[in-house]
Amino acid sequence: MAYLVRLAKRYKFDKREISRLDANHLNPFRDQTFWGILGLLAWGFGYFGQPHIIVRFMAIRDSKELAKARRIGIGWMTIGLLGAIMSGLIGFVYFSQRGGLSDPETVFFKSLVSYFFRHFL
Repeated sequence: MAYLVRLAKRYKFDKREISRLDANHLNPFRDQTFWGILGLLAWGFGYFGQPHIIVRFMAIRDSKELAKARRIGIGWMTIGLLGAIMSGLIGFVYFSQRGGLSDPETVFFKSLVSYFFRHFL
């Protein structure tokens, strides 16, 4: 996360810059069909059905541990998802200012390589 914050400050990343580059970029329903929206909801609701999450909750021995486990689980999920969202948005601005990216799926790896390993390339 610290890497993302430094990158955002360096390239003056903010909502205005995203809107300037593409006014509809932050609209999650742009070019979505009903099935696409349903898929987004299913992805979010299906998070707790993942095996590594279920096993952690199944391992709880006492019901008093549930509240603590829930807070830890939701906290780590929030940190992970915010990191993913920020790396995507920062990568959008970063690569838009440099001519774009041929495959948007590689934004994290391309930004990581260009930031940490730029001296070797």
